[in-house]
Amino acid sequence: DTGSVDRNKFFATALGKSLGLIYKERDYSKISRSAKDSNITSVRLLGDVAGRTVFMADDLLGTGGTILRGMAVLKEMGARQIICAVSLPMFSGSAVETYEEAYRKGLFYRLIGTNAIYHDEDLLRREWYLSADVAPLFARVIYRLHSDRSLANLLDDRKIIRSMLDRGKNSPPAAGSGGP
Repeated sequence: DTGSVDRNKFFATALGKSLGLIYKERDYSKISRSAKDSNITSVRLLGDVAGRTVFMADDLLGTGGTILRGMAVLKEMGARQIICAVSLPMFSGSAVETYEEAYRKGLFYRLIGTNAIYHDEDLLRREWYLSADVAPLFARVIYRLHSDRSLANLLDDRKIIRSMLDRGKNSPPAAGSGGP
């Protein structure tokens, strides 16, 4: 979305992929209590996703309504498969059950979150959820800050991503990787 354009432009450029943008408008007089009771009034997609695997990135998932609405728009516009990454996946209220339902309906393939927030075994056992361990990164950041060292190369992980993508090209696809 508009709040993460710079970060996503960085990754799109690093990966040599095109960038799309989901523009949303909200009614701030309405409080969202669940993903199904969102305050989003309209969503538009800038870009072409028809027939493509889409990688969404967002900073926060509360009730999950914004991301689910974005996924629905992407599917309506022809996205073949959707993978989403979220830095702080809170899963407030009934969000886990709502995402389970959306996954079963084929709205998305995987959601990658971090362990920067505690998650119980119920979420961690879900087929659609992958948890990325950020503890080593946090430790390196704290160490560097304490030692008056730069964080620059910790924030630019293009080489690691490129190496992982190149390894993936040479590997056969995992069994059952076609989605739900």
